[in-house]
Amino acid sequence: MAKKIKYNGKEYSSESELARVYGIKITTFSYRLKEGWTIDEALGVVKRQHGRSVPIRYGGKEYSSKSELARAYGTNIKTFSYRLKKGWTIDEALGVVKRQHGNGKLIRYDGKEYLSKSELARVYGINITTFSSRLKKGWTIDEALGVVENPQHGRSIPIRYGGKEYVSRAELARVYGINIMTFSYRLKKGWTMDEALGVAKRQSAQQSTENVEDSPAGEEIVDEDEECETDLSLQMM
Repeated sequence: MAKKIKYNGKEYSSESELARVYGIKITTFSYRLKEGWTIDEALGVVKRQHGRSVPIRYGGKEYSSKSELARAYGTNIKTFSYRLKKGWTIDEALGVVKRQHGNGKLIRYDGKEYLSKSELARVYGINITTFSSRLKKGWTIDEALGVVENPQHGRSIPIRYGGKEYVSRAELARVYGINIMTFSYRLKKGWTMDEALGVAKRQSAQQSTENVEDSPAGEEIVDEDEECETDLSLQMM
């Protein structure tokens, strides 16, 4: 017959039941006890000989350890610790409040706040993987977002438009809400600055007529500019 065990003012029918309540495998619990661990240590309530457990205060109460706090809120200690390492707030890690999408750390850029790096990258039309990779390589946020050119890829050349000077084509494109890749492509294809920025409508009628005259009879003409822009948009999604 299983021997009853009393812990923390409560009586359990067996060690197995006690271990189950605290989310510990019975084999692990039993092994730890055999190795001389205290019940608190074996249950993960306090740390094992790796330094004294540090009390933590939350909600006006003091808990002997993170493990005790997590247990009080029905959260697995491993899950709780992992969430904290990932930058979650204690409220979020305990499940008291809903986790905000993103990394939980606001990022401020150009006078505005974004919920995460992912949101910032998305607003500027940059793939988050590309953005993160650039930052890891030591690029500034401006460079990683394509607002200014990275010195390793050539010095940024100022450009003047509409009576104002911009530090680069990337900055000019951003101000007018145009993706820098789209903007650069349009200029390469001979579009005027106004057309590339969307300030003036692209004169495509004459271009289409010229294409029809130069193309074989009956062949369907594809607007190369529109096709490229579609591809670029799909790449950025």
